[in-house]
Amino acid sequence: MDQVSRPKYDDKALSELELRATAYTAQAIERANPEEIAAGKGWYPVARQWAQIVGEAAGFRGNRARDRGAMAIGVLSPRVRWAQNLDDAMAIATDAFDHEPSAFGTNIQKASVILSDFATDSEAEEMVGGKKVQAFVDNIRFPLHSQAVVIDTWMCKLFEIPGRDIELKGVYEALAKGVQVAAHAYHMRPCEAQAIAWVNTRGPEKENVIG
Repeated sequence: MDQVSRPKYDDKALSELELRATAYTAQAIERANPEEIAAGKGWYPVARQWAQIVGEAAGFRGNRARDRGAMAIGVLSPRVRWAQNLDDAMAIATDAFDHEPSAFGTNIQKASVILSDFATDSEAEEMVGGKKVQAFVDNIRFPLHSQAVVIDTWMCKLFEIPGRDIELKGVYEALAKGVQVAAHAYHMRPCEAQAIAWVNTRGPEKENVIG
């Protein structure tokens, strides 16, 4: 294979990336103070509560409310701060026409379908795409059981790779695996380890939003 067509990450590079993700996640956990650890461990359970609120505001009940709320929050999340994310989701859920969501137009459309009563559960699920968004939704829906790992631009900063590289073949999976290994070493769930590393990397001056 010539130099031009050679992939940026071959098997060896992906293995090294996985090891780096494990090491850097562990270092972030070690650096984290008690407040950051508590924030990371509680992040997804709290997000789950908000998902329930959003889903119920749209007229759903029980687990369906949680699931629809989580999916709506997930599709609205890219490049949107957490407080704004919740405002947008609640506005769509309650048909607040005087509120202009800040998310991308296509994401607003997806959230509108997810929170509508005419969309079936399978149709709502089809609105959720992308590895990061799917992982985000899974962690919100099932914070005690999900093995998914959210890799966003802040996690890429921690791992010292360009954010666009997570779109390359095998990169997201290698980073996620690295976080999972670190989580196991610290007797944590993957979403807890990732959230702690995320909070520590982003820093106390930033709003704690994962997405």
